Amino acid sequence: MGDDPLMAVFILLSLILSYFLTGLFLAYIYSISTKYGILDRPGSDRIHKKPVPRLGGAAIWAGWAVSAAILYFIFRLTGYDCIEARQFLTILAGSAVFMLIGLMDDLYCIRATIKLALQFIVVLLLAYFNIRVTLFTSYNLSIYAFNFIITYFW
Repeated sequence: MGDDPLMAVFILLSLILSYFLTGLFLAYIYSISTKYGILDRPGSDRIHKKPVPRLGGAAIWAGWAVSAAILYFIFRLTGYDCIEARQFLTILAGSAVFMLIGLMDDLYCIRATIKLALQFIVVLLLAYFNIRVTLFTSYNLSIYAFNFIITYFW
């Protein structure tokens, strides 16, 4: 499937769609954040000099998620079975939880240790459902652990 030109077209269209959807969602989130004062204010621990709208991560996730869903359904309609529905939904749900952690942090400033713990739990759940980055294949525990660490940072 890697040499299929149609797959390359689908992926290119997905990237273009994601780019434009993310731009639309960012514009909407920018106006909502500004209207309701959901802004990151300058301070001694910040690098920006004027207030910056928060919630951008939610817009970026929405652009990705919508384009990924569209691409997934196009794949299914055209007969490409490159990913099972359960795996796709697991990835979508896992990424949604990561986005929600970021959203909650934007709104309520969650401590870093809590965010890290929540993210670790999500990665454990993804690994349980067999969603992981696999750079090396082996039944060796150290290789499995290495792949898990890569999945965590992915």
